[in-house]
Amino acid sequence: MNRQFGNFDVDWDASITFQFAKVFDVSLSTNLKYYNGVLIADSEGVEKERVQFKALIGVGFGYSF
Repeated sequence: MNRQFGNFDVDWDASITFQFAKVFDVSLSTNLKYYNGVLIADSEGVEKERVQFKALIGVGFGYSF
């Protein structure tokens, strides 16, 4: 019996926020995507299914009175 799992898509988000000195915030965020059927060309022009990854760093300053 031959059973195939099939195709799948991945859309994964993660973020961390850290506050220090009561006025500064630092946030780190990542986003990973894999969609079956979306083709991305490499440096040689060959299109393949690939993982897409994005990273973001944010720094903020806030003061309340």
